[in-house]
Amino acid sequence: MPSEVVVADSGYGKYPSFLEGLEDRKLPYVCGLESTFGVRLPEERPSPLYTAEEVIGSLPQEAWQTVSWREGTKGTLWASKW
Repeated sequence: MPSEVVVADSGYGKYPSFLEGLEDRKLPYVCGLESTFGVRLPEERPSPLYTAEEVIGSLPQEAWQTVSWREGTKGTLWASKW
């Protein structure tokens, strides 16, 4: 099914194989993660794991962009991504 972006909650975000499947298919996505989820920076693969909270806290404001996907009952649904 064609889509502009895949949106998933942290229930899916805790499964690296799900996220890898999205990456392999080159699908844009927004996925909730627990702050303790282990991540690596793309240029450091397969180096040490950082928590998502550590990486997010280290990014400059200009690294982020807003992504919106539809109108909800309380307005536009959106998230920030880098």
